[in-house]
Amino acid sequence: MSMWRATTRAFREHPRAWLAIALIVSLVPVSGVFTLTNIFYVRDLTLAFRARHLWLRHTVAAGEFPLWDAYSAGGQPAVNDALYQVFHPITLAIRLLLPELIGFNVWVALPIPLAALGAWLFFRRHGASATASALGSIAFAASGPIASTGNFPNLSWSIAAVPYVFWAVDRTLTRRRAADATLLAVVFALQALAGEPVTLAATGALVLAYTAIAARVEGARLPAIALVTAGLVAGGLLAAIQLLPTALAGRGSVRGFRPEADDFWSFHPLALIELLVPHFYGNHLNSPLRELPWMYALNSKREPFYYSTYVGVPIVMLAAAAAAAAPRRREALFWSGAIVVAVLAAFGGHTPFYPALQAMVPILKPFRFPVKYLALVSWAIAALAVMAWDALGDGALERRRIARVVVAAGVLAGVIYGTLAWILFAPRLPTYMIFHLGESLHVPYPLQGAEFLLFRVRPLLTTLLLKLLGAGVLLWVAASARRERQFARVALGAICAIDLAAANASVNPTMPERLMSRPSWIDAVRQHPEARTYIGGVVEGWVNVFDVDAPKWTNPDPANSMFDTRAISINQLLMNPSGWQVREALTYDLPLLWPLDYARTTQRFKVATREERLRFLSRVGVRYCILPTPPYPGAVPLAAVSTIEQMKLYDCFPSARRAYIVPDALMGSDVGWQLEGLFQPRYNPSAGVLVSEPPPPPSGISGAPVPASAVIVEDGQNRVVVNADLPGDGYLALLDSYDPSWRVEADGAPAPLMRANGLYRAVHLNPGRHVVTFTYRPAAVAAAAAVSGAAALALVLWCAVDRRRARVAAVRAPAADEQPAS
Repeated sequence: MSMWRATTRAFREHPRAWLAIALIVSLVPVSGVFTLTNIFYVRDLTLAFRARHLWLRHTVAAGEFPLWDAYSAGGQPAVNDALYQVFHPITLAIRLLLPELIGFNVWVALPIPLAALGAWLFFRRHGASATASALGSIAFAASGPIASTGNFPNLSWSIAAVPYVFWAVDRTLTRRRAADATLLAVVFALQALAGEPVTLAATGALVLAYTAIAARVEGARLPAIALVTAGLVAGGLLAAIQLLPTALAGRGSVRGFRPEADDFWSFHPLALIELLVPHFYGNHLNSPLRELPWMYALNSKREPFYYSTYVGVPIVMLAAAAAAAAPRRREALFWSGAIVVAVLAAFGGHTPFYPALQAMVPILKPFRFPVKYLALVSWAIAALAVMAWDALGDGALERRRIARVVVAAGVLAGVIYGTLAWILFAPRLPTYMIFHLGESLHVPYPLQGAEFLLFRVRPLLTTLLLKLLGAGVLLWVAASARRERQFARVALGAICAIDLAAANASVNPTMPERLMSRPSWIDAVRQHPEARTYIGGVVEGWVNVFDVDAPKWTNPDPANSMFDTRAISINQLLMNPSGWQVREALTYDLPLLWPLDYARTTQRFKVATREERLRFLSRVGVRYCILPTPPYPGAVPLAAVSTIEQMKLYDCFPSARRAYIVPDALMGSDVGWQLEGLFQPRYNPSAGVLVSEPPPPPSGISGAPVPASAVIVEDGQNRVVVNADLPGDGYLALLDSYDPSWRVEADGAPAPLMRANGLYRAVHLNPGRHVVTFTYRPAAVAAAAAVSGAAALALVLWCAVDRRRARVAAVRAPAADEQPAS
């Protein structure tokens, strides 16, 4: 007992020790970060983010600013794609200053403990005790939706900023100073620069609603809302350097032209049970999707977006206690309402709520994956749990209302007990009902699906039953006047932390970096680094085995699980080629921000025959192909793809060139006509380039005719230099992606840039020898940088003026007090 009292006194005297506990627990889901040999690899990390990490390091090391990615899809703007996080100062420093492996792992893992720290700061500032703040930090950062965001650094960094935004809002509401509104602007800008629009917009809306509730002084409500709104708007302007180019790119992409809302990866109402029962429908990290029929049916025929959505049974009971019996009713109702709205939004197209909201607010239509809103559910549950914990300590929870929560938990436990008994002793009817439910949800093989679910129900529901009963008893005792109430409260808090940490500890696995190293087949491609490569079957971001160019199986590896083998295979197929500096003609557009004409090209390519595909590839500068069958009879493979030996590297078109000279420009109706011409046999690429506008006058200094040739002498990210020789008036074709932000100089003088062959560039030149320089200078980035700079300057001036005004007021106040009464 003396040791217990000493420990309690130590924590009471040093409240930050509770913060240390919260941070330690929050690190459990990302404990793989403590390594020098392994890396995080799950799904989108291998698919896209590691490649972006490597590309950023290579580009900066080469002395170039990462404006243009020259490797993906013939080259695409990197500044438009916020997944690169080019302008996020914190992640930029982590990825560039730390060693490659450590920097990547820290980039993935750091948002989780940062979320815990931010939650601690907010709850402490909001008046919560140290223990309650620690509990809230754990309830937020270690919950399934938050711990699972390690797959998506853009989402995890955005979510990690949420508690800091609320912390800054609280400072702004209580102090009402320009400096505090500026701090809010900076934090909100960091969230915006993380590159995840769904949580950014949701956070802004939730903050405004919170401000309206928190500003309770009748005469000060409107000024408080105005000050917070000013901070949010200023934050958006600070982040304009990323938001503006992304928004402009979105307008010209598939995302901007969608007539209907995207409800892919909506949260199915039947998946609500996984908030209380981890992996109720299976664990994709341990089993392939084909063995998890319910997961397939409930997640848009994919694996789940979040690998865990478990928020903790004891935590939910604390939140329910706060909603039912907390003394601060208005605040409890606000967070309860936030949970309801966020869950309805997460349901996406499964209910009419979110589609109606998208109809009223059209800007929400391009937002993808409604399930993301569950992250804000975790935040609201954590806030309610903090309220309940402190109210328990103060004895402020009404026993009558707590009884309702405990009784509800008991009733649910009774229902679960009855269900288990029914399944155990009379399984026929439950099997029949689950079978028909599976049929209505299009579960593959519904009979096997029913058997699968019945097999899992018994142990999982038994665990839920025990958690409900145990948490209910501890909550009831903790809310009583009994001597054991303090022990029950401590036990309840410990169970909350242990339960979350144990359930979500494995959602961010690692594997040895050597298994995810550079594919060996790249060595053959590197002999001609200027050439492009086509990798069959990966245009859609997943391996469609029905595609003629896709692999049909992976080689089994007894040393690795099927899930790990899948990740290794994705790395071998380079879903994003930038990390390994392989120039690719067709690449998966993960953020759907590339030009609409590129999307049309990929759609046309997917339905093309093998002959049409090869014709297209030969005309867009592709030399190397990775295919499951030879591109032509007698083709000799140069290398095989590890783990997918059926896929071989071939030198498909040895004469392919990215830059070449043609004598003419062939006019057609529009860009669609140009794109179709690349697939048709009637087009002869050596005769001319395909254009849809009259060519400009020729550029460059006219000279003596010389044999036609084009040689790339400088091949950087933002600058390409070509030595072009022409026997007469003709055209230099460069099979790099067209973008109006590219500037051209011929022999040092500006020259008009032409759009040719649908997606590429051309320059009209005089006869003779020329040096043609292509330089990427995005005007939108320059304009956005000016907006961000002006916003920063305005905030600095505002703070200076406000500080001066406060000093003058402080000087005048004593003087006014010294005036004699009249």
